[in-house]
Amino acid sequence: MRYLQERALTPEQLAQALNLQVSINETSGLDLKLGLDYEPLKVHETPWNRHHLMLNGDRVVGYGSILGAYHMPELKVMVAPEFRRQGMATRMLRSMARACAVPGVQKVLGICEAASSAGQAFLQKWGVTLDFAEYRMVLNLGQFEAPELPEGTTESQAAPEDAESIAEGARKDFGFGMNLDDLRRELREEPEPHRVLKVNGRVVSNLRVFHTESRAGIYAFRVHPDFRRKGLGELLMRQVLFDLQQQGYQQVWLEVNSSNPPAIALYKKLGFEVSVNYGYYRL
Repeated sequence: MRYLQERALTPEQLAQALNLQVSINETSGLDLKLGLDYEPLKVHETPWNRHHLMLNGDRVVGYGSILGAYHMPELKVMVAPEFRRQGMATRMLRSMARACAVPGVQKVLGICEAASSAGQAFLQKWGVTLDFAEYRMVLNLGQFEAPELPEGTTESQAAPEDAESIAEGARKDFGFGMNLDDLRRELREEPEPHRVLKVNGRVVSNLRVFHTESRAGIYAFRVHPDFRRKGLGELLMRQVLFDLQQQGYQQVWLEVNSSNPPAIALYKKLGFEVSVNYGYYRL
């Protein structure tokens, strides 16, 4: 049995890991959060290898990924059913946790679906505690119209000059810092994923879109506190959903803290439905 740590997956490794994920999801009724559906993922440089693999010969029988923000990495592992109870998941998780023990990391989290009894039992052996939980919500597109924006309100791709507003929102609403030079570079080279709604030139709402071949994901959606409960966040969401629909996407997903009723209510209003409940456990 070989254990590999990689910064990027080869096409063959990615294909095998995806097949394993699909197989486990179908047989267990889960939606494993591994980030494989938007590989190759463009992320800022980190001191750890994001991909961890267990190989039996040339076959990928176990896979682990490190997702999330630098200050709060999220770890997830999966093992083929016929290779479980051989210590593979423990080896990968321990190795990933050690890799994340570097300056600047505030806490390391393990992800487990509430519906996964095997995963829950595995994590409890570590004596972990639940830090928070998130719902993954899914929307099937096909019925959205472009919203009418009020006078003085614009929606667009983010530009480098929007970096400070985006970074400030990430720090205040989500608790993580963003390197402004890295963000400005990203907005110059790949602006499309970041979308902003402005009122009289001021960024009042923003989000990021992850594009995959089969579906799109919405991440880090926020509305400035001074502009909440005015329908502006809904305007941005409707415009982005309409654009994704026009681009041919049939499904969109997002994740929301289960203790955030206002956001959940907005997403349900837009047609999103809860598909899975993820627990984030402090390791």
